[in-house]
Amino acid sequence: MLLCTLFSAVMISAGGVVLNDIFGLPPRLSVTVVAIVTASYTAFGGLRASVITDAYHFALFTRLLPGILLFELLFRFDGGATAFYQQAMATTASGFQTTSPLEIVSFVMAFLLGETLIPPYANLALASKTTAVSRNGFVFAGLFSMLWFAVMIALGVVAKAVLPGSTGEDYVLLTLVKFTMPHAAYALLLVALVSIVVSSLDSLLNAGAVVFTQDIIRRFAARQDSAALIAGRYSTVVIAAVAAGMAVFVPSVIKGLLVCYNIWAPAILPALFLGLWIRHPRPLAGLLSMAVGTVVAILLQLETFVKTGVGAILPALICSLLAYALGHYAHGLFGRPNR
Repeated sequence: MLLCTLFSAVMISAGGVVLNDIFGLPPRLSVTVVAIVTASYTAFGGLRASVITDAYHFALFTRLLPGILLFELLFRFDGGATAFYQQAMATTASGFQTTSPLEIVSFVMAFLLGETLIPPYANLALASKTTAVSRNGFVFAGLFSMLWFAVMIALGVVAKAVLPGSTGEDYVLLTLVKFTMPHAAYALLLVALVSIVVSSLDSLLNAGAVVFTQDIIRRFAARQDSAALIAGRYSTVVIAAVAAGMAVFVPSVIKGLLVCYNIWAPAILPALFLGLWIRHPRPLAGLLSMAVGTVVAILLQLETFVKTGVGAILPALICSLLAYALGHYAHGLFGRPNR
């Protein structure tokens, strides 16, 4: 629930940036509008509403963003493919000069593991009709993400050559389209960006509500489906309200995502994967791994790793794995394995 709330805060902050650019609304009002609208249809529509809106949003931005890239390359970027290649190489070389190898590895690990099996993905997989549908969905999503990152990286290369270096990281795409494309294209981009934000946000709110009703309410109090549904709706609103309050303190979308990634992976993945692979998993190992991974990741985010720019994911993962090994060994000595 904590991670769903943190992710939701980042998405609400991103939506607030877009609304602020469209209407000039104050930051607090912008995040409030995003939270209220998304929480409303998520609370009353549930997973079905989330999946349907995600499908429409996906169809919109997967057409628009590649179209923007094609327009920029054909009409705004001087020099053609050769100039683009040179700019890409220069940008990459500059990045390696200003970023340490440890930082690069940390960023790669964060984006690789940070969204692995987060609750929205797990919920959609479990809601699939068959395991084949779930498996194919993950495979095609992975293939799509490769193309998606390639498009966004290419847009970044173009922006590097066109925009001033003082452009804020959350405003690169908005500024690029605003000053290089017709106003109609900019309006469509704003709609697409809002779609991307609410597609992620409604899935996170729904996932947080599912965690609350299934893992907390029904675990400690036997409830009928109707009562659980009401509890899920209330929890959706509460998570959205808390996330909206946190959104105004998010420094930037990328930094906010990295904080979430650096906590999620050490807290969950070692216990999850080792628990699946080990023949007789031991509960103490999983609990100890999750507790140590969470605490170490948060402490490192608050201290030197934030100041130096190096992510907390690598040391926190190592501590989480060591804690799992210690818990597994201790449970074997003092308890009975969970069969």
